[in-house]
Amino acid sequence: MNHKLLLIVALLTISQTINAQGKLDRAQKSLQKEEKEDHPPRSRYSRNSNSNSSNSNTGITEFFVTAIIKIAFGATYGLLIEMPEEKEHAASTAHLTKYPYHSAKKGNFTYEWGDDASLMNFHINSRFVAENGKLYGNHFNFDFHFIPRMSVEFNYLQLWEESVNFEKNSFALYTFLGKYHRVRTEKFNLWWGLGFTYADGFVDHGGFAYGLGAEAFIARPLSLELTLNQSFINDEDILRITPLLNYHYRNLTFFGGFEHLKIGNEDFSLITAGLGITF
Repeated sequence: MNHKLLLIVALLTISQTINAQGKLDRAQKSLQKEEKEDHPPRSRYSRNSNSNSSNSNTGITEFFVTAIIKIAFGATYGLLIEMPEEKEHAASTAHLTKYPYHSAKKGNFTYEWGDDASLMNFHINSRFVAENGKLYGNHFNFDFHFIPRMSVEFNYLQLWEESVNFEKNSFALYTFLGKYHRVRTEKFNLWWGLGFTYADGFVDHGGFAYGLGAEAFIARPLSLELTLNQSFINDEDILRITPLLNYHYRNLTFFGGFEHLKIGNEDFSLITAGLGITF
């Protein structure tokens, strides 16, 4: 009987130890750099070839390679920056608005300079995020839109998780992006960005980051927004996908939606709500 009781106590202790670690703790550990075995470089070898025939093909090869590079560059520039035919559209020279729905049904951009137009603006918002009563946090975002096509963004995500032994695990993620606003119409806008991210805590490491985002102004005072951010740290990634329904009142925005978060090997499904201001 005593042996059975000791076994039950031992199993409960092990179970509590495992559960006490928490999702947030496991997620951070999956991002930590692991020591990998060093493999000797592969030996290089050379083989004889007919130099005369290779020299005769050099000119043709260079011609096709140059042509492919030019086509690829033109297509990439058009996709990421602007197609030649887009220069004739009013969106090519669109102006920033002071804030969404300042007048009429315009979102972040206006085709004509008027009372609702602005040379630059700032967006600041803060959103509460939570998966349950024990895992929650805050998402802060600052965006400086200094010309219609370009902006810079600072993003700060802070998470806390309460474990069964009353300890609190925490995780902080800082992301900086330089953003290019690819589509700038009065009802819809789309951007992409590149930058750097840093994971705080015992991860203490940074890496490359990119982002994509779009917002559709469906009907005053509402808009639908979708953003995707991915960061790469120690051969692992951090992925955030956030769909939001936004309610605009003057220069204020009320947010509500979801945030799917993947940190290393762990997935989090968070609800989110918050408030933003544009000025």
